[in-house]
Amino acid sequence: MFSFFRKLFPRRQQYMEQTPQLGFAARFHRFKLFLSAYLEAYSEMMTFEERLAGESPLGMPFLRMSTAKLTVATMQCILQLNALSEGRYNRLNSPFAALRGGVQDILAQGAEPIEGPWVVPYTDLGHEHLAYISPHLTKLEALRKAYPEALSPGFVITGAAWWQYFNDPDLHDEVDRIMLISQDDPASFSEAAATIRERLLCSFPLADALKEAIKESLDPLRELLTTPGKILLIRCLPVRADQGALVMPEQVLRTPITDESIFSAIHAAFAGTYRPRAMIYRLKLGIRDRALPFCLSCTLLPEQHARGSAHRALEPAGSQEILLHVRRGVSDAIMGKEITDPEGALLSEDVRGKVNTFCHDALNYLVDAPVAGSRHELFWAASAQGTCHALGVISLSEPQLPILSPPADAPCLPEENPIQGGLSTYPGTTHGKVFSVRNVQDALEFPIGSILLVGQAAPRWSFLLDFAKGAIAGDGTGNGLFARTARRYGRPTILHLPEACETLNGGETVILTASSTQPSLVQICPTDVTLPSFATSSANTSPSPGTSQENNPASTAKALGHTDAAPYLWLPDGAIPSMARQLAPRIVSLTLPDTDDPNFRAENCTTFHDFLLYCHDHAVQEMFRYSTSRKTSQAPSKQLVCDVPKQFWMINLDDGFHGEIKSPAVQLAEVASIPFLSFWEGFSYKPWDGPPPLDAKGFLSVLFEASANPSLDPASQSTQYTEKNVFLIAKRFCSMRCRFGFHFLALDCLLGERAKERFIVFQFKGGAANLARRVRRVHFVAELLAQFNFVTEIMGDILTARLEQGEEAEFLSALRVLGYICMHTRQLDMIMTDEAALSKHRLHMLEDMLTLAAR
Repeated sequence: MFSFFRKLFPRRQQYMEQTPQLGFAARFHRFKLFLSAYLEAYSEMMTFEERLAGESPLGMPFLRMSTAKLTVATMQCILQLNALSEGRYNRLNSPFAALRGGVQDILAQGAEPIEGPWVVPYTDLGHEHLAYISPHLTKLEALRKAYPEALSPGFVITGAAWWQYFNDPDLHDEVDRIMLISQDDPASFSEAAATIRERLLCSFPLADALKEAIKESLDPLRELLTTPGKILLIRCLPVRADQGALVMPEQVLRTPITDESIFSAIHAAFAGTYRPRAMIYRLKLGIRDRALPFCLSCTLLPEQHARGSAHRALEPAGSQEILLHVRRGVSDAIMGKEITDPEGALLSEDVRGKVNTFCHDALNYLVDAPVAGSRHELFWAASAQGTCHALGVISLSEPQLPILSPPADAPCLPEENPIQGGLSTYPGTTHGKVFSVRNVQDALEFPIGSILLVGQAAPRWSFLLDFAKGAIAGDGTGNGLFARTARRYGRPTILHLPEACETLNGGETVILTASSTQPSLVQICPTDVTLPSFATSSANTSPSPGTSQENNPASTAKALGHTDAAPYLWLPDGAIPSMARQLAPRIVSLTLPDTDDPNFRAENCTTFHDFLLYCHDHAVQEMFRYSTSRKTSQAPSKQLVCDVPKQFWMINLDDGFHGEIKSPAVQLAEVASIPFLSFWEGFSYKPWDGPPPLDAKGFLSVLFEASANPSLDPASQSTQYTEKNVFLIAKRFCSMRCRFGFHFLALDCLLGERAKERFIVFQFKGGAANLARRVRRVHFVAELLAQFNFVTEIMGDILTARLEQGEEAEFLSALRVLGYICMHTRQLDMIMTDEAALSKHRLHMLEDMLTLAAR
């Protein structure tokens, strides 16, 4: 009768016989997906920790990318764990959602929106616009009241309009994608900046609402825009005073000017805020892109005009002399050049007299007007007929009287002839290490608080003065952007000193003394010299990088946020470093107790590290539970036979055996798992010599711990000490959970076809001795594994060792080493206080491990 039904339903019978194997294959596929996500998350976690500990600047693209990858990989671990357990771990969802929310709150810091009108006419400029217009322009309000004719026709496109343009999630994603390519390759930084600008111009047009606002502001200027002989000067200025070291190139449009040409120029100016200098500046300040807003000043001027700046002489103190710097009006600044006129050849005597009078009166008025600071620099433009206009005002630092010669009782000062001469743009004395900047990579690596050395005082290097103690340049004039920035930030600077560029290579310690009334000096200090504590530079009276000079012009309490012994490449107290430090505990900290603790629960997971540990532990448990349960008894574990039966059971997940094994045992020759065979080669390399020579204290420690610690009682069914020694295997995968005596070992290894799909995670914990001896043993094992490129982590008496992404031969060697470790570290805790015996064992074991690794 039964044979009749078997013949009647042959397919059903065949299906039932195949079901367990199909279940193993599906679950193993899930488990491999889990391990892949687990490895990716751990790799990203270690990358984050390494970057946080390093000196390389962190940008928002890295923080967003790192947290996104961690979130996705950890979520995959949770999903695959629930798939393996039929949803038994859904309680992980709530704490994980809380973690994600906290991370997003941190990433949202430092990106406050800028609200206000998008366009403001010059005639309406006032102090109330400081939140979205540069103080360089808002200070013109005081001059407008006294000299209404001093303001040229024009308008300002505010930081609120800039914010609106850049507050586009798609734009952020595109910028992040491009920047991540170059984050570890400074040589590609300029290329990445050019790519971002191209994408902005091609894919992210100006909003129609912004165009309409600009058109409305152009209506009063329509007649002038079509009058020959006029230009529209477009300048891109940082909104915030403490970011004023960064100035973008100007743009010039000649009449007749159309609306579309203005839109195109404004669009290009917006995209220009992703020039290399601006991106490096943000990185060094440690701020996100949107925390450095810009405004655009659009000024109508005669095409034939001269431009420049004027300020009172910085030396001697209290001088009333006006220093006038002149440069060609329609300059070549678009090409990165500045044509200057220190002798006044661009101005006739009559026009020069009118400019002098205008600047003298305006500067005197600014001293009495309610404008921050007692010393100012006025930017002006003059027509060929001598009609003068004010283009902007900045406040200058008060200089300190320079010390032209060191104290007589300072024997450690250099005796060599100093480098002498040049042009002082800001007086003062300072000392520090010289750092030469020649290209973008040098600018990225410029240590904060160094002396900046450049061959050319080019505008592209002026932003570095925000981070320097002083500067030396091979050329330059007092009217260039480099000189103006030095005056604004109070950095003692010597220009036009080519001898210094020829003599200094970078790395020398120098004393720099800049003066406009006496010869400026650069003194090179011997490497073994300790500098005296004589009066410091005027840089100490200027604001630290990232602090507002407008609000704190005489700050002396805070230096540059660094020490000379350990200079930073970026400001450690910036917004992005602060975010990274807030994120670090949520990423790398482990708050869960040991797996045997009752508080090792899903509800107590609060960090990414917690979730990964919890998921890994329970995913492995699920695989073992399924493989040994009654439901899958048709595919039981097989006892390993190697000459004799061993106390190891093998569970074939997929293709771990050569063919089908029907007997309850499996011969070693029938095992096809590549990682297991390499592990077993090391495990069986040499027989265990038994316990080391008895140490009385060690023996008593083990005896006491074994009798006093209830978790070591084999009768207790709640600990791992009663579990079988089991291997889950496939051809390229091996997962081991084994107990040797009173310590517990775990191994997970995947040898993928590609280098990125290979990893080993090994864990060693427990023991019967006291905690001090157990801790010393895991440190002993960690020292041995470090010789073979394992990255180790120790928490209490738990050692975790990892090896990731390498050649297959390297992984096979590592597995042989681990097999040897598992066999020969038993009961070593008894000799952990005997240094002589420990050294002997270390040398003996290392010799065997090196032999195994070389096979």
